[in-house]
Amino acid sequence: MSEETLLAFERINELLDYYGALLTDNQKSMMEAYYRYDLSLSEISEQFSISRTAVSDALKTSIKKLEHYEATLSLVKSQHQLQEKLQKIKEADAPIKAKLIDALLEELAHGI
Repeated sequence: MSEETLLAFERINELLDYYGALLTDNQKSMMEAYYRYDLSLSEISEQFSISRTAVSDALKTSIKKLEHYEATLSLVKSQHQLQEKLQKIKEADAPIKAKLIDALLEELAHGI
């Protein structure tokens, strides 16, 4: 698997963590089967008694929904930004650390 494919799988799994509950039960199950458990389209189609094309279409539809939720809510993006800020705080020297913590607390108070 290429690095690009791995990054795409990682992104989809992250979106699934945040927004998976907003999918239908079948969509979520298919997404998990394919992206988390590495089942093939054929294996999933047998499990759900549908065609491989139907599985492929369901996966594409689910990905579009997950991307739409992220575009609307930005939970994953916000989490990444928060992790970056926390890492900067962790790596900063003591005088700078206090200023970074104050800045982060200010942002949190205003709903980043």
